[in-house]
Amino acid sequence: MRKKDLIDRVAASSGSKPGDVKKVVEAALAFIAERLGQEETLNLPPLGKLTLAKRKDTPKGEVLTLKLRRAGAEKTVKGPLAAQGE
Repeated sequence: MRKKDLIDRVAASSGSKPGDVKKVVEAALAFIAERLGQEETLNLPPLGKLTLAKRKDTPKGEVLTLKLRRAGAEKTVKGPLAAQGE
């Protein structure tokens, strides 16, 4: 899923304007990226607990390996988030 798809789906499910949703989504993603860069653990229900497992600098940029723990997550998936081929 791309950022535009996320914005469109959040706008549709919340009944908000895509322009308003875009500002919030971009701010949230920037905040999450900043906190992960500082090796801070994020507990974001219902997504779960997100921690930095490994960090590596490469010539093309920084590579972060993340660990996502979803306590009590459903075992079955209701449906795909993205259409097939995305």
